[in-house]
Amino acid sequence: MKNRPWPVILLALIQILMPAFSLILNAALIPVSPWLYLQAFWEVRTSTEILLFFVPFPLAGLAILAMKSWSYPVFLAVLLWSMGSNFWLWWRGEALTNSIFVLLFITLVNLIFVTYYLLPAVRRVYFDRRIRWWENQPRFSVSFPGQVETAKYSLPCKIRDLSEGGVFFESTADLRQGESLTLTFDIAGQKFSFPGQILHCRTSADETKGFGVKLNLSREERHQIRDLIFALRLLGFQIKNAGDDFLTSFRFWLKDLLHGRRRAFLPEVTQKS
Repeated sequence: MKNRPWPVILLALIQILMPAFSLILNAALIPVSPWLYLQAFWEVRTSTEILLFFVPFPLAGLAILAMKSWSYPVFLAVLLWSMGSNFWLWWRGEALTNSIFVLLFITLVNLIFVTYYLLPAVRRVYFDRRIRWWENQPRFSVSFPGQVETAKYSLPCKIRDLSEGGVFFESTADLRQGESLTLTFDIAGQKFSFPGQILHCRTSADETKGFGVKLNLSREERHQIRDLIFALRLLGFQIKNAGDDFLTSFRFWLKDLLHGRRRAFLPEVTQKS
């Protein structure tokens, strides 16, 4: 699987660690050691206040990492709540410092986060499932014969890759996008037969026709293909869409950052393959 966008991962980590940053900042404003401040905070604060201090920002960070449609309002709600709380405490004179500059600095940081997540390239990642490339099911490179059957005919084909949700095969068949079919093939003496629908067609430079199929599976057939995918993994078949490992992808992102490339700051919105 490919990794989530690094800008989003790092901003999520900042949110998860925000209670620690707040402890250090508050301790510096008094000033006392962070450990002494934490002990005093734990003794004098109510259970509700402790929960409101330690829970919302890590929750927002986890929501960011989940990268679902519900993540977006959760994150924005936490930041808006934080800004409102800071202003309320400052207005009532209950903040650790009455300095308007400290308040404006904290508010500016929160506004930067909010503005970033309002950018179209960032917002789209949360609401358009087609571009969440890290959610792709593993697609295994294979090469074995099969049979494609439609309402009109039955012809041989060559299975080229396989995942839990789809198949890509080559054939001389004259198939069209949206056409229903059944793919049949044998692996290690076991016969498999899965229904599906043509999603896309392409012809290579050597006139070879290729077809991408979305599988329409029953519950029993889903169990069958999951067992098959598990077997392919155990047998060491190559995953086509594996992407880079975690550290390698981080090095690529760091290189992009040092060169000031746009993708170091904003998620690329390439659609899922």
